[in-house]
Amino acid sequence: MRWDDLETAAERDTVLARMNHLGIAGLKIDFIGSESQKRFKWYDEVLKATADHKLLVNFHGSTVPNGMQRTWPHVMTLEAVLGAEYRKGGPTAGDVATYPFTRNVVGSMDYTPMALHRNSHPHSTAAELALSVVIESGMQHFAGSLETYAEHPEMERFLAQVPTVWDETRLVSGRPGNGATVARKSQDRWFLGSYLTGAAHTERARLTFLGGGRWLVEMVRDGKDGLVRETRRVNSGDTLNVQVPAKSGFVAVMCPDKPDLKTCDRPVKGGKG
Repeated sequence: MRWDDLETAAERDTVLARMNHLGIAGLKIDFIGSESQKRFKWYDEVLKATADHKLLVNFHGSTVPNGMQRTWPHVMTLEAVLGAEYRKGGPTAGDVATYPFTRNVVGSMDYTPMALHRNSHPHSTAAELALSVVIESGMQHFAGSLETYAEHPEMERFLAQVPTVWDETRLVSGRPGNGATVARKSQDRWFLGSYLTGAAHTERARLTFLGGGRWLVEMVRDGKDGLVRETRRVNSGDTLNVQVPAKSGFVAVMCPDKPDLKTCDRPVKGGKG
């Protein structure tokens, strides 16, 4: 909803009570568009009201994270970035490759990746998929259409695995403007996302973060006719060599190898809020 739907105390009381009645878990509040003292006071008022009503919050069209999540942990994420929603004038591949080292360092970032139906992303499909891991957001808002995802079954399959909460994060390699390869752990699985801006090359990701043992790796990368999935078995400390086209990338999910293990698939299960 728009920020001014919650501008006054009376509006907040009415709207948020209705959200509770409908069983809604949280709100995405947009078009805030000001950093005046009056608007910062509004942030405080809305955060107290949503906390009172036990509603999660995603601030879009907002200020940058400034520590508010330390006081109000129900704030899942904030935009405050030139994101993926623009059909024209959006971020370049170099911009996106800078975000993990700049904007995302100060807090969760609602970049809204996976909007393939816009045909405006400045990189390959696999690179777009990599943003589901490279970018940290307390609520990762995949902004594409179900019809588009159905056209990319390997993307759909991988996104069904991606958790929101991570137990551990490692920067495997990267440089602002050139790209980032990020590993994130959830329970006993590691997810790897590599977003790259340069020419076609062999990307080498050292797997020292795995911490020992033998692992099953399911990787998704760009192929001639769309996304392709490959299965490999590696040891901790090996180097994963991946052929990537220009402005491309790849993703992988890794799980401890076991006899007869064929997949790391473990789709995220929904539940009651």
